[in-house]
Amino acid sequence: MKYLLLVAIAFAAFLLWRNNRAPAREKQTPPRAPGQPQDMIACALCELHVPRTDALPGPGGKLYCSAEHRNRAER
Repeated sequence: MKYLLLVAIAFAAFLLWRNNRAPAREKQTPPRAPGQPQDMIACALCELHVPRTDALPGPGGKLYCSAEHRNRAER
């Protein structure tokens, strides 16, 4: 019986602790607004979509997601 009482006290302490923390979470800074949309392109080899600024140019003006895929296309 005493263990049940100890578990109940621990549970009540946990609830009090959690409820006292809730206002602190609301005071945190809000998430940043998303940036401007980016132009996405598909890799010429695997068709993975990556931002145009991250794409690597390859032979024939095609764009690739990584140097490995660009090298495969050159072969």
